[in-house]
Amino acid sequence: MKQDFSIELLVLEVDGVLTDGRAWPDARGEWRRRFSVRDSLALRSLRRSGARIAILTRSRSADVASHAALVGIDDCIQDCDDKPGALRALIGRHGIEASRAAAIIECQGDAWMSEELGCVIATQSANEAVRRAAFYVTQAEGGDGAVREACNVLRQGWETLLSASLAVTRSL
Repeated sequence: MKQDFSIELLVLEVDGVLTDGRAWPDARGEWRRRFSVRDSLALRSLRRSGARIAILTRSRSADVASHAALVGIDDCIQDCDDKPGALRALIGRHGIEASRAAAIIECQGDAWMSEELGCVIATQSANEAVRRAAFYVTQAEGGDGAVREACNVLRQGWETLLSASLAVTRSL
């Protein structure tokens, strides 16, 4: 039986997903991160296909907000102490079923999303617990193609996700 899987919302963490987790202060003392242009192009493409994109992070930084605006990310929620509540509010505000939402995560503090959303993808640098909670683990690292890889997998749909998940599970 063929199942339909297309996402309406992709939720992203910043450090370890959109970036490699490194940050440095600029001359004014503002924190800066390196974002992948290829990941950004993949997010734009996924957005053009109809999916909403959201950043949900505990940190706050001007570079994250400017990156979100540049890429056209629909919702940029920073300085978030209650990620489960913020995620539920986001899903409700957009009228999206949780089963039609996906997330790309790296840290253990976000593994709970695997119980809430239709699909959770972990980046290569995620620890073992996060990788086991994920439906798919990228071969690429965060900030270096993981988002692009995940977007490509999500665009290909349920059958690709299922076969990729089985391959990853066998390799763990």
